[in-house]
Order: sequence, then structure tokens, then C-alpha cells
Amino acid sequence: MSAMGTANLNNTPSASSAAPINNALPVAERAGAERDWRLSIGSELQKLAALPANWDGYGAAPIDPHIIAAARRVVGALGETIGQQPRVVPMSAGNLQLEWHRGAKVLEFEFENPQTIRYLQWDPSAAIEAEDSLSTSELDRLAGLIDWFTLGTEA
Repeated sequence: MSAMGTANLNNTPSASSAAPINNALPVAERAGAERDWRLSIGSELQKLAALPANWDGYGAAPIDPHIIAAARRVVGALGETIGQQPRVVPMSAGNLQLEWHRGAKVLEFEFENPQTIRYLQWDPSAAIEAEDSLSTSELDRLAGLIDWFTLGTEA
């Protein structure tokens, strides 16, 4: 679950530089900001769908369209739970990862296949290092992990 074998396709700043949605904003403005980053994630997923075999020059597989569809479903279902836009990262094995970074604090969701997400939850300042797999349908657990990252709640 490291950045090994990954690429930032559009050289955009990492998610660590993206500001979380400000809950002090009126609901309409928060909803607009959420739509903007959800559209951005959709655009990034579309770019991944167009990657050919060997997109990294080291024999990487094309990104599995079923995994892209699963990522779209998860992002759509989690909606406003995702308080900060993740980076969308292609993996050389043909899967993808959503990554959140804030300083040394990290949350990664690696879509291993259309039904399974392997997550990494890491915060060295709080001595937290957890890694496990869960189903893409376990939205409450995924939302809890995102809340841990964005709000500092216990996952």
C-alpha cells in the first residue's frame, strides 16, 4: 500500500494540500464544494480508464474497469462523508487507490478487486498503524475510517 508502482497522472498537488470542506460554510456552498471534488474524482477515474497496458513504462496492467466502477460506487455512496478530496492513484497491478495525507497522517483505500478494499490507517504521532481488508459494501466502516482521518474520531 505504498506509492511504489503508482503515478500522479496530472501532477496535481497531493491531497495533503487540499483543504477539507469547511463545515462553517452554508449547506449550499458545502454541497457545491462536494460536487466539485466528486466531479474531479470522476474525471480522475475516467483518466485511469483510458490508461493502456504498460502505462508506466514498466509493464503495468490497464486499470480494471470493474474496479473503476466499484470506486465510483463507493465514492458516490459515501458522499459528504469524504470531507477532503483523496488522490486517485493507479497501481501497476491494474487496480487503484484513494489516498488521503495530512502531514504524517495517512489513510489509503486500495481497491484490490471490485469487492475488496485493503486499507492502511497510519498516524505515527498517535502510534496508530492498522491495515486490514473489508468489503466495498461495508460503507459504515469505510465512513468511520474517513471520519478518523478528517475529524480525528476513533475508527
